[in-house]
Amino acid sequence: MPQMICNKLIKTFERNLSPNNRIDGLGDRYDEMIIAPEKRNSHVDIWKEFGTKILDIFNVGLLTYRTDCGLKTSKQLPDKMDIEEFSLKKYTPNDARFKKRLHSDSVGEGLNSRFVTSIIYLSTPEQRGETEFPAADLRVTPIQGSMIIFPSTWTYIYAENFCRGIIPKYTLTTHFRATSL
Repeated sequence: MPQMICNKLIKTFERNLSPNNRIDGLGDRYDEMIIAPEKRNSHVDIWKEFGTKILDIFNVGLLTYRTDCGLKTSKQLPDKMDIEEFSLKKYTPNDARFKKRLHSDSVGEGLNSRFVTSIIYLSTPEQRGETEFPAADLRVTPIQGSMIIFPSTWTYIYAENFCRGIIPKYTLTTHFRATSL
């Protein structure tokens, strides 16, 4: 994602931030704003200015993922799919109450049709803040504008790690869902 769009999304997020955006439970601790066409009343400027571009970036990312992994048939990825709303998150650096929480994105009520998770890093924290996949012994360092895509299944359990310094970690996440199995 271009740096200009990353920076504008962060500025718009910060302008619209309220105490209602705080997620603080189950070890999670971050600020979140949902961006979707049907939620225009609360974040009109974000969707109006960036909605189409964001959709295009995520769709190109999925196409690249599909090609790079050689996924060609409906037995590998569903023929009919939908994209969920976007979740813009801010992880505050040096937050003593932050706890790493291992999870998958397809376990839970209403989540079983998710098949791909996609995260765009909107900032580059000074230290740490990696997305960690312990089973693969892999840590992905957040770099502004980069995207990671991975299966949402229980075999890809991951966690967002604590970041240090003064630059927060901002991410934009969505999931691709099967619309018919």
